[in-house]
Amino acid sequence: MPQPNLGVRTNALIDTPFLLKTAETIRLGTGIPQIFNDEVVVPAFLNRGVSLEDARDYAVVGCVELSIPGRTYGLHDIAMFNLLKVMEISLYENEGNDTLTYEALLAHIRAKISHYITLMVEGSNICDIGHRDWAPVPLLSSFISDCLGERARHHRRRRAL
Repeated sequence: MPQPNLGVRTNALIDTPFLLKTAETIRLGTGIPQIFNDEVVVPAFLNRGVSLEDARDYAVVGCVELSIPGRTYGLHDIAMFNLLKVMEISLYENEGNDTLTYEALLAHIRAKISHYITLMVEGSNICDIGHRDWAPVPLLSSFISDCLGERARHHRRRRAL
C-alpha cells in the first residue's frame, strides 16, 4: 500500500532487529518505509535556530518534507528541484567545448544549481506572500503554537521559530 507514507526515524540507539526488519521491508521494492536519520535532521534544525526540544520533535509531512508539529508550517510541495535537468543544461551549454575539464564542468554545474535554487526560493517566497495576503487559513493557524493567541495573526504573518 503506497499511502499513507510510512517512515522510520533512525539514530545510534535504534534496535538492530528493528533496523534489519526495516531493511527487509525496503528490499521488497516498494520504497517503503522511508528512513530519516535523526543524527542529520536534528542538527540541521539546530543550525536553523530551532531549539533542541523542538528539533527532536520533528515529523515528516508527505514524502520527505520535514516539519515541527505545532511550530512550523510550509508549502511543502511548492517547488521541486530537478538536478538532472540542471546537469543536462550544463552539458548542453558546454557542448563543443573541447577544452572543458571535469573540474570546470563541475564548477559550471554548481553555479547552475545555485542559480536555479535562488530562482526557486524567490518563486516560493512570492507564493508564500500570496497565500499569506490573499488566501489565509485561520483554522490551520489555530494549530500553530503562539499564532493566534493575543496577536491573532495568521500563521504566515508570524515569525519563524
